[in-house]
Amino acid sequence: MINFKRSINYSSLIFLVAFVMLILSGTLRMTMFVPQYRMIARMCTLFDYLPLLLVTAKVLLLDKLANRKKMVFVLLGLILLYSSYVSKYHDLTNSYFMIWGSLGVSLKRIFKTSFFTMLSVLVLTVLGSLLGLIPDLIYLRDGNFRIAAGTIYPTIFASMVFFTMVAYLCWQFKTTNKKVIMAGFGAMALVGLIVYIITDTRNDFICIELLALVTLWRYYGKALKFNLVRMIILIMPTVVFLWTAVSAFFFNPSSMLWNFFNQLFSNRLSLVAYAANRYSVQLLGQSLVEHGNGYSLKPVRHYFFIDSSFSRVMLLNGVIAFIIVYLAIQVAFYLIISKKQVFLTAFLLIFVVTMIEGTFSTLFMTVAFNVTLFALKVLLPSKEKFGYD
Repeated sequence: MINFKRSINYSSLIFLVAFVMLILSGTLRMTMFVPQYRMIARMCTLFDYLPLLLVTAKVLLLDKLANRKKMVFVLLGLILLYSSYVSKYHDLTNSYFMIWGSLGVSLKRIFKTSFFTMLSVLVLTVLGSLLGLIPDLIYLRDGNFRIAAGTIYPTIFASMVFFTMVAYLCWQFKTTNKKVIMAGFGAMALVGLIVYIITDTRNDFICIELLALVTLWRYYGKALKFNLVRMIILIMPTVVFLWTAVSAFFFNPSSMLWNFFNQLFSNRLSLVAYAANRYSVQLLGQSLVEHGNGYSLKPVRHYFFIDSSFSRVMLLNGVIAFIIVYLAIQVAFYLIISKKQVFLTAFLLIFVVTMIEGTFSTLFMTVAFNVTLFALKVLLPSKEKFGYD
């Protein structure tokens, strides 16, 4: 029987509803459902803004925060909203509001919600392409067919699969069931291979295989207690953000070393360096006209697209946002590492893998895909203990 006397946690419910809306908007926009069906496009537009209103109301009206902390929430939010308005790039702002809105909601519940929502969209997208409800774009590169499987581009499909598995791994990360651990390892390794065969996307293949190795963290947990290992994990945000800045401003096309890295990164370094030199980096962001692949099989003339999450923050959101994001992630790493819990140190390995993937894709900065960003809850001015359950 239903227990009607059982109290409902409306604060948590509001966040989860808003979170599902944002995931649906973010993931469906990466599929051919949006250009094919106007109703879905309108729903995505609604789900872009309604979640922000819901979590803002939750933080200001339901969460028990001091007025000073609410002022911090509003002021930082206004800065990011202005940056998003200027750049027309909203991922960072959406993530900021959702992370604040997650106060009082367990990480495990967030991860589970993310996994099942993204998995549902993936399954519907693949089925839709197989049944002819949406186009299945197939590209040819170096003699290899690259299948988008109902998404707007093969690399997007690979990234969506990657972040769906990130959500699953985060959700099941604390399990001690050896059968579940080994099944997860085997499934991820196999899915990574299948995605590579379908999309010919080596970057996501490598990152998926790295994720598979992270599932086995209990078998090398003792190594995560070593100070050297913990220090390497700790400095990874600095390495990634420093690499982003250095490669943008010091890339030299006549250098053999830079050309090697440019080819390794599928020509991304030269495009970012071109954007940094032509448009310069603004304090509060700017809007760039990009011409990327996707949505169509027609060849793109004058291709220009910043296909790196960190470079997009620097060039689109601006220097201030870039520095704030760097400091937030680096300080969060320090606070989590300083707890000296093997489980939390291992959890940061997932974050590191997503940062590696984020240097090759545009989906890292939005919680609609990347749930590891909720690790930044450790920075929130709340009395609740940061933890998994």
